[in-house]
Amino acid sequence: MKGYGQYIKDAREREGRTQEWLGKKLDRSDSTVDRIEAEQSEPSIEQINTLVASLPISAEVLLEKMGLTVLTPQDAAKLPRSLVQGLLDLTEFQLGIVQMQVQGFLQSGGGPPK
Repeated sequence: MKGYGQYIKDAREREGRTQEWLGKKLDRSDSTVDRIEAEQSEPSIEQINTLVASLPISAEVLLEKMGLTVLTPQDAAKLPRSLVQGLLDLTEFQLGIVQMQVQGFLQSGGGPPK
């Protein structure tokens, strides 16, 4: 499977757009776009929103290619109501912190208690 960088690059090139154009959309330099496409840097939540709005790409596919799981409505229905409400109440910044903590936990070999 192609990674997120190639996914973004392929969509940008299909649209006939340059890294400079995408950098302007992201309010960043074309070298930032190059690093994202080379997967040396991951786009922020705000940048993901801009990428999805600017290119013919799916947020779900992009997140999946970045190694992030999207919670489906079916999965959410299995969670305790208080947890779902707590997640809905989080700000974008707080969600980013939770995401980084969960990724670190999973990368360290963490898992559900046995």
